[in-house]
Amino acid sequence: MTHPPPSSPGEDPGTLVIKDRGWVSLREFAKIANVTYMTARRWAILEIIKATPVGGQFRVYEDEIRHFLQFGTRRPNPEKHAVWTAKRKEYSARSIPGKRKGQTNAEP
Repeated sequence: MTHPPPSSPGEDPGTLVIKDRGWVSLREFAKIANVTYMTARRWAILEIIKATPVGGQFRVYEDEIRHFLQFGTRRPNPEKHAVWTAKRKEYSARSIPGKRKGQTNAEP
C-alpha cells in the first residue's frame, strides 16, 4: 500500500485528500470552507451544498468543492428551509424570555 507524499509547505493539505479520493468528509469540507462543522451540516441538510449521505456521514465531492470555492453557497431548498425555520421559531417560543445561555436567576 502506497501513501501519498507529504504536502509541501505551501500546499493545502486538503488538496491531497481530494486528489486521492475525489471527495472529503463534511468535517474536512468545513475546514476548507472556514466554517464550523455544524454550519456545514446545516448547509448539507438544507441542500445549500450538495453532500451525499454515505453510511451515516456526509461526503462532499470535488465538483461541489470547486463550485463552492468559485461561486459560494447555493440557495437553500425552499421546503427544507421552511421546516428548519419553523423548528427554530418553535424552539424560540418554548425558551424562557429574557434568559440566555449561561445566565443565572441571581441578581448581581
